[in-house]
Amino acid sequence: MSDAEFTEPDAAECTQHEPNRMHQLKTVYLEQMRIFRKSKVMYIYLGLLLIIPFFGLTFLRILYNEFELHMSAVRLIMYILPLAMSILVPRIAGNPLQDEYSRNTAYSTFTVPVSRSTIYVGKYLAAYTLIAIVFVGVYVMAILTGHTYASHDVRDVWDSLLICLVGVFAISGTTYGISAHINKGAVSLTMVANLSIPILFMMFLVFFNGSFILAVEYMVDGTWNLMKILPPFMGYNATYALNTNIDGTVTHAIAAFTVYSGPLYHLLLFSAAWGLAFLYIGHRRFKKKDM
Repeated sequence: MSDAEFTEPDAAECTQHEPNRMHQLKTVYLEQMRIFRKSKVMYIYLGLLLIIPFFGLTFLRILYNEFELHMSAVRLIMYILPLAMSILVPRIAGNPLQDEYSRNTAYSTFTVPVSRSTIYVGKYLAAYTLIAIVFVGVYVMAILTGHTYASHDVRDVWDSLLICLVGVFAISGTTYGISAHINKGAVSLTMVANLSIPILFMMFLVFFNGSFILAVEYMVDGTWNLMKILPPFMGYNATYALNTNIDGTVTHAIAAFTVYSGPLYHLLLFSAAWGLAFLYIGHRRFKKKDM
């Protein structure tokens, strides 16, 4: 047999056998979801949802029996939402790229070449899927538990859920984008920022106005209202969107400091743009970084 018979296939033939970009993206996504499924941490996250009915059947029942509360039981349960968004979202979103940097999971797993862009997007979509599952579970658990108290209703659930899902997109995009720049520390940095910014904001306004009451009045007047459109405030916006009636002086004061009073679409558009901006910045870095 002559050497001439060993001709290399032409470019068109090679292209037909190479997986397309969407197939590669699906493969990366499913592989990252498989990694999540094998992780014990994921089941810990899902197990935390059981705290909600436990709280409802114990402490919440005591509160409503001992005190004459008129607040929606669902929204009372959902006061955990800002804390959960500040802690769980960065924990989930920051792990995929850190694992990639430390173990090169994509390059050691796939038998065909996969672009860095596909790896970056696929892993993020998997992380966001897990985040969405967890927080939809929070709403389901809170509503089922809260509705055991028939005298307390809840409204605007879909608005609140939409704010939450877009808010976790902004927070997860921030964490994921930062983790493309630094191997370690993105999770802690985002967690601290999301927890501390609303508190520091309230402390500054109290100090600036000289008293807590004056600070509340200052916020009610609408000054600095745009500050509350930032992602660290999205958990508070989602919580208070559950019920338009704000009962109690303390609740009213907290809402004045943490809840944006403008149109809903402002929150959604700003958080969506914020998340996309950080994902884009991280993507540029991920394509250039040494693996």
